[in-house]
Amino acid sequence: MFISLNKKIIYTICIFMILIFALFVATFYEVYGKKFIEDQQTAALSTLQISELNNNNIILSQELNNIHQQYPQIKLSPKAKKILNNLALVNNPQEGKDPHIFKDLANNYLQRYNSMSKSLKIIGISLLITAILIVILGSLIKRWLLTPIGRLSQISDKVSAGDLSSRVPTENSPIFRDELSNLSQTFNQMLQNLNQNFDEIKNKEQFLQSLIDNIPDGIRVIDENYNIIIANRTYYKQTKHQAPNFPEKCYFSSQRLNHPCISAAHSCPLREIKKHHLTSFKSIQRFNGDDGKHFSINAAPMQIKLPNHESQTYIVEAIRDLSSDIEFSHQQKISSLGFLATSVAHEIKNHLGSIRMILETILNKKGSKRGQTETEYLELINRQISDCINVPERLLNLSRNQPENNESFNCAESISEVIALLDYEAKRNGANIEFLNQAPQSKLCGNNGDFKMALINLIQNALKAMKANDKLTITLSQNKRGVTIIEVSDTGCGIPLKDLPRIFEPFYTTKQGSSKTGTGLGLPIVKSIVEKLNGSIHVKSSLGKGSCFTLKFSPLPNGEKRKSQKNELPN
Repeated sequence: MFISLNKKIIYTICIFMILIFALFVATFYEVYGKKFIEDQQTAALSTLQISELNNNNIILSQELNNIHQQYPQIKLSPKAKKILNNLALVNNPQEGKDPHIFKDLANNYLQRYNSMSKSLKIIGISLLITAILIVILGSLIKRWLLTPIGRLSQISDKVSAGDLSSRVPTENSPIFRDELSNLSQTFNQMLQNLNQNFDEIKNKEQFLQSLIDNIPDGIRVIDENYNIIIANRTYYKQTKHQAPNFPEKCYFSSQRLNHPCISAAHSCPLREIKKHHLTSFKSIQRFNGDDGKHFSINAAPMQIKLPNHESQTYIVEAIRDLSSDIEFSHQQKISSLGFLATSVAHEIKNHLGSIRMILETILNKKGSKRGQTETEYLELINRQISDCINVPERLLNLSRNQPENNESFNCAESISEVIALLDYEAKRNGANIEFLNQAPQSKLCGNNGDFKMALINLIQNALKAMKANDKLTITLSQNKRGVTIIEVSDTGCGIPLKDLPRIFEPFYTTKQGSSKTGTGLGLPIVKSIVEKLNGSIHVKSSLGKGSCFTLKFSPLPNGEKRKSQKNELPN
């Protein structure tokens, strides 16, 4: 129970006054009261004795008077007559004044009564003076002690509430200084130092937050209880979650769970590092978002020494959006393909051009004698050479990086060009490629080079899974709602059922441990390209029977349809 210091001092003064009053009363009773009672008892005994003596005198006086009356001839001396007269006065007090002895008794009683009254007056005055002194002392204590302490208490309450700008009021140039004045100035100086230190800490925190906010990867630091201590802006963009004003659990921030992540669903870096005492840990996770992105998490422990010589363990996680790696890998493939296409174009096109010129010269030569069959063969060779010249041209078109090109293109023509590029590789493996074109006028809007790259990845993956005499079928169709459907099905080895949910995860490959290793980025690139073209991709597979990838693209906007139709009009 809280009792202010002011009340404590007032209560103490009141109790002190009561004790002083009780002490005075007890002292007065012990010193004057008992003595007065004893004197009264002594006076009463003296009065009784005097009364007995007086009675005896009366009796003697009467006897003497009787004797004197019986024997008048007896002569009394003057001294005896005087005694008889005095005894007569005592026996008859109405005829004279009181005896001296009674006056002494009365005077003695009055003196004691007056002395007791004076003592009571002295006690009252002493109590009044004591009360006045206590009030003066209390006011001085309030001014010198209670008021400064009250100010310190008020400022302490404000400081505890977070207001470090408050200061204890002090005199500018006090004449007399005391310990509380020094304490007030020291307290104000301490608050000023604390305010400066907190400002420095806030500036450092802002600098640290700005520093990690400018890191392109997501950064978060969590403690052993799964609390996020600090995180940057990129992390909250990745999780599509606003930065909270209080410590938040990592599993709720990224997965919207109310409990730590289960091992089968997500590899928790904190749990794995604590369990196996690892110095680093890497994993790939999907956050609770609608985009289905995958994130690479690199985690490492951090030990912080506390003032009590204990250590606190934190986990620092760097989170990278793998879609950027997929895009980078895609650009690398395009760049490599561009370099290859340029080399092929320069090395083959010149030779084929020279051969074509020779053939054209032979065909146009007048007067040459040759049969119809030879002419047909020469024209066939010319057409084949023309087709060979078109191959590096198609490679060059495929290698051109046109990320902002959203022109509509004919889907069937792009598929035919990709098949022409990979036909040699298919025949070398003994596989057959069949194209079922059921929607020759189907068009898509986007980057034609990206679309071809997606098909190349799908077909190459299929060819790697096929053996001799297996068949790869590409079907292009369009449903009643205008959705373009492309099915790439093969009769290869198929995909294990346990791997199907993860084949679109970056860096996940089913070819580990075999001679045909992969990076695990082919299918994520395909998925990224298909989604960029406003499409979706699904897979069905049966182990030992083959796989079927189905690509579905939404219809073109009306403006694109009209544009396509306008381009198809004859000049």
